[in-house]
Amino acid sequence: MAGDRGSGALQRLRDRVIDAGQCTNCGACAGTCPYLRPLGNRIVSLHACTLETGHCTVACPQLAAGPERDDAIPVSPLDRVLTAHCAKAVDPEDRTGAQNGGVVTALLAFGLMSGRLDGVLAVGGSPSAPTYGIARSPAEIRAMAGSKFSVFPTLAETHRIPDLSRLAIVVLPCQAEALRGLTTRRSTKPLVIGLKCNGALDSRVLQQRLRSHRAAAAPIRLDRGSSPGSFEIRRADGDMTPMDRFDGTAMTMPACAGCSDLLAEASDLMVGHDDADASGNVVLTWTRPGQAFWDAAVTAGRVKPRPLTELGLARLRREAHAKRQRAARHSTGPRHLDADNGSALWADVPG
Repeated sequence: MAGDRGSGALQRLRDRVIDAGQCTNCGACAGTCPYLRPLGNRIVSLHACTLETGHCTVACPQLAAGPERDDAIPVSPLDRVLTAHCAKAVDPEDRTGAQNGGVVTALLAFGLMSGRLDGVLAVGGSPSAPTYGIARSPAEIRAMAGSKFSVFPTLAETHRIPDLSRLAIVVLPCQAEALRGLTTRRSTKPLVIGLKCNGALDSRVLQQRLRSHRAAAAPIRLDRGSSPGSFEIRRADGDMTPMDRFDGTAMTMPACAGCSDLLAEASDLMVGHDDADASGNVVLTWTRPGQAFWDAAVTAGRVKPRPLTELGLARLRREAHAKRQRAARHSTGPRHLDADNGSALWADVPG
């Protein structure tokens, strides 16, 4: 962290979140304060600030979380799901480069082509060279396909957009929670597409691992391995032979250990991988706007859905319950502290 130590709201944010390793890199604080900026995939403090209250601490979900927010979360989050489906993208172009069934890509391309959306805020690039920004065409969305398995401070961009109503944002659960807090103070709200997440990899550590493979003839693709928490580095040219295998548990961000949200409950709709079909996705709709957008995409023939089976729902319930139990074990306050190196944590796939 740069700058003098100082005191006040910003220092509390540094002491309790950023310097304590509890920052999720959601980016909510950046842009609200002249002294906080996203630098690559991290938030840095440029100078000391003595204000006792500030937008940075209000925006941070790690400081804002507390018993009153936890009480609002139902014991079983799936009890309030509007619909649950398995699905795949219909257009082969939407599946190209996608991690699984291409549903996220298909939904966003549909939103842009139909005029429902003017832009999409998402992470693109490759796992070894990620970027984030606003895509305004289906071609740009398709170029962003595939998971980066890390979290980036994309929410910082929302502070520079006056009207969020025609924007979609692809987020992990921690970002969906932060975005919910941010948009309560805004007159317009975006469409929020959440991703199923059991923990995000520290992008700096991951990129160090990937650096030795950057000279590969084809771009690099990162896939989940056959065992929980494992990953395989592959070439993106269709060669399925792993260039490298590693256990991602030790790379998981410390802040993820106490996160209780598996299914992006604060989003409008959630997309995750389908355990029963590696080439498909599971889709949950949480809100009426999310349901309406999903129904429109289905009606337009952009995705091919089928109802999620009772077995699939039961599996999601077990996963969600296990993550909440893990978070409770690691929580010593309103949020979470230590990483659980004994548990399998990994970020899910956007597509």
